[in-house]
Amino acid sequence: MTRPGHDLRRAKGETVAQAGVPECREETGLDVEVTGLVGIFSTPDHVIAYMHGDEVDEVRQPINICLRARVIGGRLHPAPDEARDVRWVAPASLDEYRIGPAIRHRIDKGLEGAGPYLG
Repeated sequence: MTRPGHDLRRAKGETVAQAGVPECREETGLDVEVTGLVGIFSTPDHVIAYMHGDEVDEVRQPINICLRARVIGGRLHPAPDEARDVRWVAPASLDEYRIGPAIRHRIDKGLEGAGPYLG
């Protein structure tokens, strides 16, 4: 389980909030309005290894900016090349899904609704 994400390395002249809107639409089918910041997350033990054939090409520690948004239109229907399945999940049911610890931490902070998290 994951949440929509976007790579700002491609310069499109977007703000972080502007980049989140089309990414959410692509991955979920939903139109959203960004309403705030959940937090900025960097988990030192959460790294991604990029392979080139059988060799590690690069290892990165992602830094995620997680936004809070509200749905203003669309319907749950992802672009086929973006996600296999999207669905609403009740917070009480999250333990029924395989969610990596770093992603679960971001989800939990979003559900807490407290001020922006920095960590």
